[in-house]
Amino acid sequence: MQASGEQEEPLWKAALHELKNPVLAWYMVLFSGFWFMFNSFFDVLPAYIDDWVDTSTIIHTLFGPDGTDNMAARFFLGMNSATTISPEGLLNLNAGLIMLTCFLFAALSAKMRAPTSILVGTMLSTGALFIIGSLPWAWFMVLGILTFSVGEMLSSPKSSEFIGNIAPPDKVGMYLGFTQFPIGIGWTLEGMVAPRLYDIFSSKDHFSRELLQQMGMSADQVAAIPQGEAFQHLVEFSGQPAQVLTQQLYETHTVGMGWYIMGVVGIITCVGLYLYSRWIYRMAQARITAEPQPA
Repeated sequence: MQASGEQEEPLWKAALHELKNPVLAWYMVLFSGFWFMFNSFFDVLPAYIDDWVDTSTIIHTLFGPDGTDNMAARFFLGMNSATTISPEGLLNLNAGLIMLTCFLFAALSAKMRAPTSILVGTMLSTGALFIIGSLPWAWFMVLGILTFSVGEMLSSPKSSEFIGNIAPPDKVGMYLGFTQFPIGIGWTLEGMVAPRLYDIFSSKDHFSRELLQQMGMSADQVAAIPQGEAFQHLVEFSGQPAQVLTQQLYETHTVGMGWYIMGVVGIITCVGLYLYSRWIYRMAQARITAEPQPA
């Protein structure tokens, strides 16, 4: 409580003052790396699957070469035909795994210190990006999505617990509000970086336009092709099967490089989180040592 006649500090000033706390400031900077990966995952992966991943191999494995017309299977797998899964359907594995197993991973993370759980989760999410970028195989996408989902379950919920632990007793609510800062920073940076990386390293539409010009189509004709339709024009212009052209484009470009670059962000985040956890642990130990011992 404030003393009689003493004015209470405005909330925005109190918040700015707390942001000068290096423990809080470094938390927000470092955990922004996780949210950069999180938003990159959901922003870029659907386009990557649509461009490069033949999801029919999953259906062939589960139901045979003719696929399935079972409406329940098509609904739960997010199938857009009897033999293929839509990118959104494949990404639904993330939500499905979280709904089915979140209590198990909550129990697992409860046995870890919050910084440890956050670090392990971020490491798994980072590894998932490298898995996705390594090979455009449908089952690799499944592995990458499931790995990322486990990392998400270990990292994201524990971040609120951690920031609640470092908050002054009378400012827990304010500190929980600060958890939105890393989300905003990561989302903003991802919006500027990840789509650009995809356009440079992975855009089938962009690569198709380049190949069309190499095959003799004029620059004006290529420019007149609507966005997203260049590959279909390439199939028609070249007379080659879509699968052959997709393989050719994949082999002549570093399609996974964008994922590796985003994965490097994750590696830097993991190193930073490890050093950060050691730093705050040493500070906690120093405080315990400095406290007067009972007689």
